[in-house]
Amino acid sequence: MTQVSPRMRDGSKSPLKEKAAGLYEAMFRGEEPFNNDPQFWWSLFLLKVKQPFLYALVHEKSEESLLAVKDNIHTIFDQSVQMMNKPAEDSMDVLRQTNAIIALTCILRAIFTKPRFANFSFDVVNLLTGIDKADTEFTSLETGIENCLKRDQSTSPELIKERLEATIRLLIVFVAGNDNVNQNNLNGYLMKQSLCSSLLNIIADLNNVSYDEAKITIVLVSLLCNYNKYESRNAVLTHLTTTKDAAPLERMVTAIGAGLLDMRADYLEIHDDSETSGQAFISYLTGFFGWGSSKSDSRLQQRGNDWDKGMEDALAEMPPKQSAMLITFYELINANNTFQNLISNPLSTCLSNESPYTEDITICAYISYASYMLQTLKSKRSVAYSKLVLLTLLRISEDNTFCKLFFNQNLTGELRLCRQRLPTLPATTGPRSITCNLIDTILIFITHNMRKKLEIDLYRTALSVLHRLLAYQIKYKARLGTFNIVKYYWSHFWQVLLGLLKFLSSHYERIAKEGDVNELIQSVSEALETHTQHNYKYGLIKLPAYSSYDALFYEIVRAASTFETLALISMYRPSPKPTETTRKSSPGQQRNNLDLFNIQLIISHLHPRIDEWQKTNKVRSLTPQQVSVVIKDNYDTLELKSSERLEQFSPYNEIPREMPFFRNVLRVAATDAIADIRKDMNGE
Repeated sequence: MTQVSPRMRDGSKSPLKEKAAGLYEAMFRGEEPFNNDPQFWWSLFLLKVKQPFLYALVHEKSEESLLAVKDNIHTIFDQSVQMMNKPAEDSMDVLRQTNAIIALTCILRAIFTKPRFANFSFDVVNLLTGIDKADTEFTSLETGIENCLKRDQSTSPELIKERLEATIRLLIVFVAGNDNVNQNNLNGYLMKQSLCSSLLNIIADLNNVSYDEAKITIVLVSLLCNYNKYESRNAVLTHLTTTKDAAPLERMVTAIGAGLLDMRADYLEIHDDSETSGQAFISYLTGFFGWGSSKSDSRLQQRGNDWDKGMEDALAEMPPKQSAMLITFYELINANNTFQNLISNPLSTCLSNESPYTEDITICAYISYASYMLQTLKSKRSVAYSKLVLLTLLRISEDNTFCKLFFNQNLTGELRLCRQRLPTLPATTGPRSITCNLIDTILIFITHNMRKKLEIDLYRTALSVLHRLLAYQIKYKARLGTFNIVKYYWSHFWQVLLGLLKFLSSHYERIAKEGDVNELIQSVSEALETHTQHNYKYGLIKLPAYSSYDALFYEIVRAASTFETLALISMYRPSPKPTETTRKSSPGQQRNNLDLFNIQLIISHLHPRIDEWQKTNKVRSLTPQQVSVVIKDNYDTLELKSSERLEQFSPYNEIPREMPFFRNVLRVAATDAIADIRKDMNGE
């Protein structure tokens, strides 16, 4: 037994070593203070040990030193698990369980950070339990975890709450390992429907579990439900996506919605982008005639937003680590019909009551938060979470239930969308359909992430979202005011897409080294083709309310040189040879030849007529109104080719294309999930 240090000669006291600390030190030196003392563990687990101390005690030892005391580690592990499995008869029993869980959490976290034990090989199992007892001990650990997740009403609610929080932290440390969830074979012991049910019950417990605890539990579910989900049946994922129990799903909807607004507030703390409609309009005009980012645009952007290095550094740490819970949101949106109904029901209620949608509705909060996340991609973390958000929006944009609500002209409202950087979105004049906000969010991403190292995969997904929305608009003939999407400021839409095309054509050689740039060019061209065919088919250009289509034709004529470059690229720069992934992707994702037929027709038909009108009327520079007149006067002689395939798409399928991505984002989420635990153990 360690002795208390005596008083120092000058009369001051040296720090008193806690009894629990001394006992753990002794055991990690190889001593066995528990021998011949049947009450040792009963007494030890009544004592609270400081987490930074116990973590450092184990972390500072070498792998060889830990293996030298593996028998004692076996004993600590076994006794902790036994304590977790004991029925709690009183508050002291709950306290013992909590302290045992905390001790086990610190020891596991410290061991998992060791390179030799990071891959969960023979060595780590041998260290924790011994090979011969591994199945028994880890199975017992899982049952002990479920036991400690239960709420016993006969004991102190506060102590039960502490035990619950400690158990969730233990699970996060155990599952995350050293950020390598899929390599942690020990997680196989946690793949039980009963554990998922226990976690969902915690989330549903409105009376005893706070929203913060519910959100942390959702993060844990994100890790568990993605563990080796492609390699074997994941019982947690199966239960999560098939459950019809509304109580936990409703709480998830609310908790995730609150979390989204909290995370958006983190962005606003960095830079509050509140501005009047007039300011938004002016900032929009500053970028109206641009074609993507330039150095001058960047300087203007920084001055206009009072940008500084501190803000850039703060944004580099974004998005918030709570974003890990968005994996669960994706899985539920992707596969759980009950959850999808719970997400859409508030919108249906607004429609029935003739009331506007608000940011308190989770799907609206999601779009608002997405606009902030997607504007600034500063790290691999932000890229991973941004793609997760885009895939979720892609899945939503393919769902008829959501689209019927998103497009409905009788369901309008206002959302706060990101305006932290110039050029900002145009000013809005009142309530709009949800689709308008969704399109805005995608255009925010496209506008503000054109850079040398282009995230081609994210752009492909973003353009796929736009394609689904345009296809829905055409499929259900959302025209003549039937849906509010036609009231969108389409001039901005054309400008962004044409700006992207110019950027891609100008930097083709460099971007082509990053991936299949031809696929992006094809997607943008098809969006423009889809609109030109749609407006031509229904004669929308003849209607005064559809002058924005005039702007499309004019912008196409202005961009004639860009389309000439793209035609040459299509002819002389074929896409890379298909990989195994692209061979398995949908046919629409494999097209290499650009179809610019209608765009070239528009240019060849209107360009000379605009020039002729300008010469005839001796006008130095044409106004938009004059261009509109020329377009309308020559519309009847314009004949465009019809192609139904532009309205078609292959439904989203996660497998096989997105398998590498989800393995990567799981690792990112694991790192974020244990970040706060790591800080606590480091005494930060």
